[in-house]
Amino acid sequence: MLIDRVVYPAGGQTLMSWEWPDEEDMLWADAFFMTDDPWRAYRYSGGVSASLEKRADALLRGIAGGLQGLEPEDVPGAPGFCVDGGWIAGTGFRSEMMDVSVRLPEYPGMVLSLLSSTQAEVDKETLLDRGMLSEAILVAQGATRLRKGKRSPGGVSGGEYSMASTESGQRIYTFAWEAPGKAVSVTEPYLLAEMQVFGQPVVDDDNPYEPPFEDDEEALELWDAIIDSIRLLPGA
Repeated sequence: MLIDRVVYPAGGQTLMSWEWPDEEDMLWADAFFMTDDPWRAYRYSGGVSASLEKRADALLRGIAGGLQGLEPEDVPGAPGFCVDGGWIAGTGFRSEMMDVSVRLPEYPGMVLSLLSSTQAEVDKETLLDRGMLSEAILVAQGATRLRKGKRSPGGVSGGEYSMASTESGQRIYTFAWEAPGKAVSVTEPYLLAEMQVFGQPVVDDDNPYEPPFEDDEEALELWDAIIDSIRLLPGA
């Protein structure tokens, strides 16, 4: 059931309704925004607690007032939050996350991943803390700890935990590096880099085992090259 319609001077509007016919606690917001030069149209939808309706309205008004279109080759000339085909001008904190995974053919079974995320508050439990809880179990199952300790590539404070094991004649690796970052910070986000090598599912005459590394030292050499390349780009 529609309960409100808000029209923004800069273009666009929000339709606020109850999420369900008999709902009393949750609202549903459908927001539509437009920009000129270049022209873009955006839609944002989501549930809103009835008690936070005013806060949601302020957030959506801020987006409508700061949203500007952006050509693919253009770079904003002022602080803001980039979205697909545009950006929201302003210096206010907005949560954002990036997650990417890469497989390299020359290293069969290996997956590289990187997660970057802003955060409202920093988790007090670090990678080194969490690793201690599982290490005893993994070691009892035959795993070996290769690395554990603080590591700060490019001045980014963090820690790494690297484990290896052998299963059915195959070497398995789990390498991780984490930077806790700072709360409410775009320039110092939470970072997590991982390099994992999983077992080859089928090994037979037609599919012989292809180890990604000759030994642990070679695996660590690649891991070090990746982690040592990490840098934060101020102002990005």
